[in-house]
Amino acid sequence: MLSLATPSSPPLTQGGSTASSVALLRGAAARRDAKLTSAVHAALLKSGALHPAQPLSAWNSLLHAYLQCGLLSRALRLLDETPRRDAATYATLISAHCRRGAPMDALRAFLDMLEWGAGGAADQAEDDDTVRPNEFTAAAVLQACGLARDGRLGRMVHGYLVAGGFCGDAFVVGSLVNMYAKVGDAASARRLVLGLPCRDVVSWTAIISGCVLNGMLEEALEVFVMMLEDGVLPNIVTMLSVIQACSLMGASELFRPVHALVVLLELEDDASVVNSLIMMYAKNGFVEEAMRLFNGAYLKSGNLCSNEDVLAAILYGCTISGYQKNGEGIHAHLIKMGAFPSIGIENSLMGMYARFEQVDAVHLVFSGMEAKDIVSWNTIISCLAKSDHVNEAMELFSVLHAGGGGLAPDFVTILSIVQACSNAGLLHQGQMLHGCIMKSGPISTV
Repeated sequence: MLSLATPSSPPLTQGGSTASSVALLRGAAARRDAKLTSAVHAALLKSGALHPAQPLSAWNSLLHAYLQCGLLSRALRLLDETPRRDAATYATLISAHCRRGAPMDALRAFLDMLEWGAGGAADQAEDDDTVRPNEFTAAAVLQACGLARDGRLGRMVHGYLVAGGFCGDAFVVGSLVNMYAKVGDAASARRLVLGLPCRDVVSWTAIISGCVLNGMLEEALEVFVMMLEDGVLPNIVTMLSVIQACSLMGASELFRPVHALVVLLELEDDASVVNSLIMMYAKNGFVEEAMRLFNGAYLKSGNLCSNEDVLAAILYGCTISGYQKNGEGIHAHLIKMGAFPSIGIENSLMGMYARFEQVDAVHLVFSGMEAKDIVSWNTIISCLAKSDHVNEAMELFSVLHAGGGGLAPDFVTILSIVQACSNAGLLHQGQMLHGCIMKSGPISTV
């Protein structure tokens, strides 16, 4: 006797309705419960709910559940067994391909839908089972074009949607704006937005985010100004894109005005916005401003290791701007907490101390690392070589070259040690190094 009982759901009886099965499949999809999905599938087959004469709701819910569980092969097999399909079937499949980062598979599914519809027009005329796109399949295929960064294909789909009368739908227009923004066609996206009778923050933000994604930073800020002039207030997503654009441009004259706008919009308590502001300030050398935000968000709360990107940005800012004491303060907090979040942060500390010619501090961090990568070795070897500790640098290189670090020297390692030998006039050591390289084979083009 088939049992569908699971710890997270009630048992499904043989007389259970299709509606209850669909509800169970929704729950299975939300929890990505493959076992429950397979069990409901078996019950649907037994009850006859998947008979060709039955509505497609059970088929589509089952397809969606398998796709949500990551069982693509089973979902495609189910699709092959499905005698009838509708727009919802294909919207589900196209969206799933987009979610897994396979836009070309999504586009192939869209073409399959069109072919299925064309083939079905003659064969299925009696019950009008021809598959026609709806606003959801349109949005899904536009998402695929955006993911593929294929503007030519996106424009072709746009033309198809215009011919099909879809472009009066605000949902489809929003998807078109998003697609054009992602493929870097800000002009087309802007025209679509300006043609909307009611422009909202979502449509404007789609253009701004797309411009930033494609490196069109000045255009992103121009669209942001147009948005404000249109009387539309930005949201968190908008501000994250604007902050990123300002940071990448190094537009220091805009840092404080953008920060002030964040405060005016009462977004200063949002962690993602604060993190973006910290990184904007730190990466561009505005360490004092970055540290003020960092102190409030992390140091005072003792939550120092919660965001490695922010911590790395602060250390980078301290390094390029000469704020040694601030960097040392962060290091002291990490030691006090007894926690270093990653090799990358330890490498950042080593790089900072190397920049300030603090050889002992570089040694301290290096010797305390539980795991090291080639950047760790290169940093200390380079620091020693530049600080006239050439013999010690050579010793560490020998350890690394012999496999003591579980790694192999790379181009940067060789360059550092060769430069050190050259500067110190150590011809003999340089010849020994050359011999080591020749014996082990070329490491890289030096």
